[in-house]
Amino acid sequence: VTVQLGITNLILAVIVDAAAQVREEDFQEKASEMHKHQQEARTILRRVVKSIDGDDNGDITFEELLTSFDDNNEFRSIMKLLGLERDDLKRMMSLMDADKSGTLSYKEFIDSVAMAGKPDVGAQLMMMQLEMKEISMLLKTSDPSRSMSRSVAVD
Repeated sequence: VTVQLGITNLILAVIVDAAAQVREEDFQEKASEMHKHQQEARTILRRVVKSIDGDDNGDITFEELLTSFDDNNEFRSIMKLLGLERDDLKRMMSLMDADKSGTLSYKEFIDSVAMAGKPDVGAQLMMMQLEMKEISMLLKTSDPSRSMSRSVAVD
């Protein structure tokens, strides 16, 4: 009877181990598939962004964004899928433009839009992250003597 229970336990352990291995392989396959879909989405977005760039200089201006929203159905559809309307583009542009050059590189735009495409509160999270970048940039460029006088006045 003891030998029989030992063999049964061994068989059960082999079955559980095989199931765990299949589950791990399935998880890895799903992760690989998700990564593939993300890369395909970035490729499509890059093509769309390139079509937005009217002067083909590698950067996108606010005017190009607005024109594309009005005239480019594919771009407008992507923005609407992310919950972004035409009125949101100005704020979005100023937040994405971390270096305040007035233009966005393809990478800046794609990275920001990719953040918004993530599940959960995507567009809201993207806007928050971009606003934090803007605040950081403002703090870096602010007059240090003004911030020092404020801290002295508080003390």
